Amino acid sequence: LREGPDAGLAGLNRTEELVAKTREQVGSDIEIAVDCWMSMNTDYMVRLAEILRPYRIKWLEDYMLPEDMDSYFNLRQRIPYQTLATGEHWYSIHPFALAASHGLVDIFQPDLQWVGGLTAGIKICHLAEAHGLTVIPHASTNYPYGQHLAYAMSAVMWAERSEGVAPPGVPLEELVVLPGTPVIKDGYLVLFGGGSVFTAFAPTFGLLIVARIVAAVGNSMGQSVGTAMVLSIFPPHERGKGIGAQTTSVAIGGAMGPVIAGLVLQFLPWQALFLLLTVPIVIAFIAGYFILDEQVVTEQQTDSHESFDWIGAVVSALTITVLVILINNPLGVAIFSPFILGGLVSAVCLFMFFVWWELNSDSPMLKLRIASSYGV
Repeated sequence: LREGPDAGLAGLNRTEELVAKTREQVGSDIEIAVDCWMSMNTDYMVRLAEILRPYRIKWLEDYMLPEDMDSYFNLRQRIPYQTLATGEHWYSIHPFALAASHGLVDIFQPDLQWVGGLTAGIKICHLAEAHGLTVIPHASTNYPYGQHLAYAMSAVMWAERSEGVAPPGVPLEELVVLPGTPVIKDGYLVLFGGGSVFTAFAPTFGLLIVARIVAAVGNSMGQSVGTAMVLSIFPPHERGKGIGAQTTSVAIGGAMGPVIAGLVLQFLPWQALFLLLTVPIVIAFIAGYFILDEQVVTEQQTDSHESFDWIGAVVSALTITVLVILINNPLGVAIFSPFILGGLVSAVCLFMFFVWWELNSDSPMLKLRIASSYGV
């Protein structure tokens, strides 16, 4: 929050306006939490909780000074309906034990680096579990041991990771403090692949849903950074082509996915679909680390006024159009009908011609020779 008790009623009104705007922006299906940063008193917190009640706040966090335990007792009695969270600035297990035994808070937020390490974190999780509370460690999943605690303790429902911001020009991997900590920007492939494999072998429906959520998060992260990757790889005068090529690739993949899935499901169980997703993920890793030649994509081009690849653009558009028609199947024919089979053959021929043309064109839309000697 930006304001505390000194701001009075005007400050409360501005806080309500801020939270109302946030709720409007994120919608009704996203949780909102409010961090008060140890700046409130009991009376102001009661008024704040009442004024924010219509916006369904998930929790109010760090609202009192960490040593002011009397205020924690008083506030719990005054607003029993509001979920309260704290613990970031409790530096031993004893405040957590007191809070748990008297029901002062609903969510513990210990920082493993400040509270006593992994040993203290495990004890706090056991306290929470015994009293029906939850734990969301503060910033602790920045590091491998915090991630291990989050996976191992049933009381941990979420975990905070606060890294991900670097000074301009400094790669995120250079900010890793401890060896073995995953770098955020490359995590989408691990999430996507791991979630897909776990989906295929999930023993229960609930775990299957969790695995699909993990895979979806990884997939969305990969898509969201795709354009940024293109902009960082292609030189300025070719970025337009790069973005066009990326968009074409995404469209082709989206068009081919349902066709491939339909064919697979005719011969294999549904789990095979998710196992097959590991194939493009492995290809992406190999392409990124062993094939992509940075010198080729960053070298200066002598001619910055290259002609537009009209043939490549038309052929790629025709390929996508044919695939979209086949997927929608407007005639409602059988999958092995001449219409479908002929369309597939046409799409394959168009795609092969597109590849051939791009490899031999002086100004290709998709620069396939971007690969080093390991590739094309």
